[in-house]
Amino acid sequence: GIDKALEKLQQSPKKLPIVVEVRHQMELDAVLEKGLSFVDRVLLDNMSIDELTESVKKCQGLLETEASGNI
Repeated sequence: GIDKALEKLQQSPKKLPIVVEVRHQMELDAVLEKGLSFVDRVLLDNMSIDELTESVKKCQGLLETEASGNI
């Protein structure tokens, strides 16, 4: 799951920008809680307009965001 992926990313030497794709709020919350020190951008995938709005607000000033799928 996302928690295991974040652990692996945190342990590896950072050479390239890290973009994490999330599909719902629980995954986004995990990135915000555990990944702020090494994740560069979060990709908000297949979310409704309301979910996108909420997600962008959560990330404002913390992470770059990108939306994809079903827009």
